[in-house]
Amino acid sequence: MKPRFVLERFSEITFDASDEWLCKGIVPHHGVGVLYGQSESLKTFLAFDLACHVAAGIDWAGQRVTQATAIYIAAEGSAGLRKRKVGFMKAKPNFRADIPFHLIAAAQISERTLPISRP
Repeated sequence: MKPRFVLERFSEITFDASDEWLCKGIVPHHGVGVLYGQSESLKTFLAFDLACHVAAGIDWAGQRVTQATAIYIAAEGSAGLRKRKVGFMKAKPNFRADIPFHLIAAAQISERTLPISRP
């Protein structure tokens, strides 16, 4: 049986600064980041744009990005995000469409939605 907690000796505790950020100074690699603001203040646009750049491993707003899979939960409905994706690809025709970006529409979420599966 795997122990619930792992004890680390003081001499074994390390920190790798190169692994601290997905988007330097904005999105932590481990833990939780929060994007908040008033209604209609471009939060969804920023979150989508940032998630696409993280999925593609392309610097965002002048900040270094570490490539990672992005899972976007469209909690307020996915129709607007679908329009943004089309506009995003028109604005950035050289952007690869095969990035590890995944959408979960809020309509799919329920108490029984486990585990997440890929098509």
